[in-house]
Amino acid sequence: SAGVFYNKNEFDADASGALTIGGNPYVTSLNANVSFDRTSPYIGIGWGNAVKEGKRLTHSFDLGLMYQGSPKVELRASNPAVTQADLNQEALELEDALSSFRYYPVISYGISFKF
Repeated sequence: SAGVFYNKNEFDADASGALTIGGNPYVTSLNANVSFDRTSPYIGIGWGNAVKEGKRLTHSFDLGLMYQGSPKVELRASNPAVTQADLNQEALELEDALSSFRYYPVISYGISFKF
């Protein structure tokens, strides 16, 4: 099977205290938002037929991979002394560390009943 997902995968992370941001020490709170491409192609392999003749109850199973693109990281610091250059450098390092999340495994199981 193949298709396109409307991808809403994202997460937030928070840290506070004595932090190293962009290689420089700060005492601050830091918020990170990580998001991915909204339109994500999908490819999978599966079994099942929801409209099979003569069957009222059918099952389906699909196993595949969604490509959600490279992560996009937005960082915000509560301390105004934290420079935008340090935030940008830290965001790039975090995006690199999370690059393996470009691919998202998908397992789907379905049950269909015809009236």
